[in-house]
Amino acid sequence: MMPLARNRRWRGAWALALVLPGLGALPALPAPGGAPAVQQDLSDLSAEDAAAIREAMALIEPIAMDPAEGDETRARAVEALERLHEALGDWNKPGLLDWHVGLLCQARGRFAEVLLRSAQIAARNGQYHLGGVREFWTKMDAMAADQQVDGVAVERSHKSFDTRMASFEKARHGSPAGLKPLSLTVKRYNLASQLKPIPEPKPVKPKK
Repeated sequence: MMPLARNRRWRGAWALALVLPGLGALPALPAPGGAPAVQQDLSDLSAEDAAAIREAMALIEPIAMDPAEGDETRARAVEALERLHEALGDWNKPGLLDWHVGLLCQARGRFAEVLLRSAQIAARNGQYHLGGVREFWTKMDAMAADQQVDGVAVERSHKSFDTRMASFEKARHGSPAGLKPLSLTVKRYNLASQLKPIPEPKPVKPKK
């Protein structure tokens, strides 16, 4: 059981994560830290809102990291943090991916799967390409083989990622059903009947 004061703070932070506008869909899918975090346009957030979000994150992170908490509580904490990071646009925050990987070493079941989803977004590092994500799954496969992380959760989550990528590739190369290729009809003209050769000028004889 959490102390009453901490439980109230947790509920308030969780409520803030739920009511943030425009966060119904998280990136599919979302590299290591080192570079300063590049934040998205926060014009819709006031300074007070951004400060409240960071305060909520500071309250929720210890709950996600606390082994004394139940796995479901910790999983919900990670889900809340996911929405808060999305609001701030700081998925490339230095050390964020390592934070996830550290927790994955002690996570099992649904808690591990929630962490893997969030870690995948952090591995993307705010980039348009998925190089960091693929590198992340290579690392997770190796750690699962060494039994450092939940192998069942890694296999299921990695397979889900590969399935989604395959569907994207199929959509990119395929065409909608019933859509025929564009063909252009070229009308032929008989230019011989329209164009006549220009007569050559007759040579002028020189005067004697």
